[in-house]
Parts: sequence; C-alpha cells; structure tokens
Amino acid sequence: MRHLPQLSECEPVVRHATAAVSAAHERALVLQLNPSSTPERRAANDRFIIFHYNEAIRHLRTYLVPQNPRIDLLVITCFLFVCLEMLNGNHKQALDHLEAGLKIVQSVIGKLQPLGSKLGATYLELWRLSLRLNIQLAMNGRPMVALDIKPTYPQVKCSDGRPVWSDPYWAQHALYKLMNKTLMFVRSAGYERTDRTHLKPQQEELRKDYKTWERALEGYTKDAENPKKGNRRELLLLRTLYLVSWIWTETCLARQETVFDNYNSAFAELVHCAGQLIDIDDVTERKSTKCGPDIFTFEIRIVTGLYYTAVRCRDLIIRREAIRQMSRCTKQEGLWDQRIIVKIAQLVIDLEEANLSSLDVQERVPEDRDRIYETIPSCTHPEDLRSTRQVVLLSKPNGPDGAWLTRVRFVEWS
Repeated sequence: MRHLPQLSECEPVVRHATAAVSAAHERALVLQLNPSSTPERRAANDRFIIFHYNEAIRHLRTYLVPQNPRIDLLVITCFLFVCLEMLNGNHKQALDHLEAGLKIVQSVIGKLQPLGSKLGATYLELWRLSLRLNIQLAMNGRPMVALDIKPTYPQVKCSDGRPVWSDPYWAQHALYKLMNKTLMFVRSAGYERTDRTHLKPQQEELRKDYKTWERALEGYTKDAENPKKGNRRELLLLRTLYLVSWIWTETCLARQETVFDNYNSAFAELVHCAGQLIDIDDVTERKSTKCGPDIFTFEIRIVTGLYYTAVRCRDLIIRREAIRQMSRCTKQEGLWDQRIIVKIAQLVIDLEEANLSSLDVQERVPEDRDRIYETIPSCTHPEDLRSTRQVVLLSKPNGPDGAWLTRVRFVEWS
C-alpha cells in the first residue's frame, strides 16, 4: 500500500506489523544469498519477528473497541499478517488471516460503496487490494469471499465510437473484477464434469464482458495520441492476465480435457508475453538495485498463467517453454512457491506423456484418458513445508461419465 510508510509513523500497530514483515523478508534474502548463515543470526531474527508480531497484536486490541473501531487499521494489519505468514511458509495461517480480512472488507467496506457513495483513499485502496487477494483464496482451495462487485466499463470512446480504457490502471482494476466473477463462476460450476448446460447463459455473459474489455484495451494500445502507449510492462501484464482468465471462462463447462487443444495459440501468446515481462522486470531490477529481481511478491502476477499453461496445454513445446519461464519467475508470488509448482507441473507432464516417448514430437499429444483433470496439492507436514508436498492427481480414464482415478505422488525440492 502506498500509505504504509506514513501509517507506520503514526500508528503503532502498523509500525510493529511492518517491522515483523520486513524482518521476515530480510531473513529470506539472507538465506538466498547465504544458505549457511549462522543459527544464532536466524534465531535473533526470529525473536525480533515474534516480538513485533506480539506487539502488533497487543496494539490491535485497542482498535477493536465497539464505540469507534478502526476498521481500516484492522484490515491493513490483517493483510500484513498474511504477508508475514507467506514469508514464513505458513500457508494455513496465511489463508486464515486472508479469509478473515476479506470477510471484514465484505461486511464493512463493501457496504460503504453503493452507487453515489465516496470511499476515502485508504478504504478505496483496501477494496481494490481485496479484489486481487480474493483470487488467491480460489487459487489455494479456499472458498472465495462474495464481494459486492459492480462491473467497471470503459468511459472513454474513440472518434469512431469504439470503447477505450483511459489508463492501464482502470483496465487492470476492471480485469480483476472480471477475474473475481469468473472464478466464482468456475467454483460454482465445480469440477465433476457433468452436463452443466444450465450454466451456459452465465458463461455467455462473461464472454461478452471479456470481449468488451479486450476491445477497450485494443483501443487504448492503438490510440496514436496516448502518452502512455509505450508502457509495455503494464500492457504485457494485462494481456497475460486476460488470456488466462479468458481461457478459464471458455473451458470451464467442458466435460473433457481435449477442449484445451483448441487454445494452443492463446497459450503460446500467454507464454510469450510472460517471457517478455520477465525480461523487462529483470533489466529494470538490475538497473535500479544492481541485483536480480526480488524473491517475493505479495500478489500473484504471471506464475498462475504459466502454471496453468504447463498443466492444461498439451502441446509439448509450449508447455515446456511455460515451465522454463516459470523457472525464471520471482521465487514466490503470494502463496505460490516457484520451486513447488515447477515440480508439480513437471510431474503432470511426465505422467501424461509416459507412453509417448517413441512418437515424433508433433504426435506426442496425450489422449483424454491419459490426461490429468485436476491436481490437488497439500502439505504433508506443516513443519516441513518447504521441502515436501503431497499431490493428489485426478483423471478420467473411462471418459467423463466414468469414475475418477486417484493417484497420490510426492514432490520434493531443496
């Protein structure tokens, strides 16, 4: 949040929570640069984190008075705790804090923004951050919080009447709203692969919204007078997010995995855009900090699309390029650890292509019966979170009406 430094100056709860997060981030950087750092230094860092975490909790209680509760500080602290637990590798605690914070946003901030109501800058930023973080609940197996999402449409039109976004910021905000609606729809449809024809009208509405959004972005990028046209980084990120969420929408009601074979060109474009974005980030970081990109980002950016491509696209070359680009990503985006998801994606590829090695490359497309329909990762031992992960893999060898075949595998990394 942009206002975090100022809030840290005047609000003890934010100051202590921020100190704990900063120390956890420093610990991760030290371990990356020097894995053999002394136990004494790590223990001192852990004590510092625990002290400031406890102090933040102590101050937080003073804001919960019923007469005048500080909802903004409560939500900010909650999200800082999410960040802290992400850095600590405590997935369950991070998701618990995230769910609690989003429910506060749902019950309080959501009620502050009916049409005609004005939100302060802090509340507005929290609302928009909540839309982005809600996606992480869905990505990690938790039910999404039903936020009151009103669509954002482009307000500007070109001379020929075409809609156009006035700024990439608004395009991104509208896209995150669409992604929330899409994931809520996908989760409600379920993964049982039954006949869900009754959901087609909702799917069609989402398709129309995505078409409107895409046309408005095309209008923005083609506007010769647009002063921000050269900001390729923002546009590449938008295109990557759009492609993955559009494919979700198009395929979520299909009964067989072969539906994804119709989207190889979209998968290829997604991987290409992600690779360009990684290149830009790498150059930018090295110019400004004299070192490589950071090891952690609070929000998910491009790893979701690359992972989705690796496990859903069955083109041998495209899915392997997705894994290669994943290996170049930030080490951790939100709760997605790059080392884990690369291993899981490679496991899916190995299982699906196990009987295809004798074929020519262009013929190595697994049959539907050999494809993994769902992967469900879970932690085997919370205290050993960073080295082993159990993965449940579901497939339909006897067709969409047949029983699920369940396989359990373990992936390890160092």
